[in-house]
Amino acid sequence: VDTEVKEKCLANLTEQQASIIIEEMEFLGTVSLLEVEKSQKRIMAILRKLKESGEIVFPRGSAGELVS
Repeated sequence: VDTEVKEKCLANLTEQQASIIIEEMEFLGTVSLLEVEKSQKRIMAILRKLKESGEIVFPRGSAGELVS
């Protein structure tokens, strides 16, 4: 896992949630690229549903690019 991405994700969680995620990552160890891609597709499908239902909104910059 890219350290910068991992730190950014964990920083958006409570300390307890982050601890649980770190524990799970350590328990799972290395996973195959296929499993990563399957998980990414599931996450994207969930995000699309949440966006369509209006439960989440993705902010856009002035030129239409995503901003963090």
